[in-house]
Amino acid sequence: MNIEKRVIKILEKRFPDVGPIKVGENLNFYEQLGADSLAMMELIMDFEDEFNVNIPDKAYVRVRTVDDIIKVIEEACDLANDTLE
Repeated sequence: MNIEKRVIKILEKRFPDVGPIKVGENLNFYEQLGADSLAMMELIMDFEDEFNVNIPDKAYVRVRTVDDIIKVIEEACDLANDTLE
């Protein structure tokens, strides 16, 4: 399963009332999904667990949309792969 599908699966669990979430919709976590700072911290932990990566605070603060988190996870996965080589 690719990154996007795994992210969507986690988001749909956390926000079941939103309906189907699609990549590229630029849904804003705060405005459209109703997340607050605690919900965002929990989401970041879910993503870190799912992808076995560490998402740095400086990356976390720039996350506003679904596409943002996908980019951050891709960067974290790339960084994790670089350190394993």
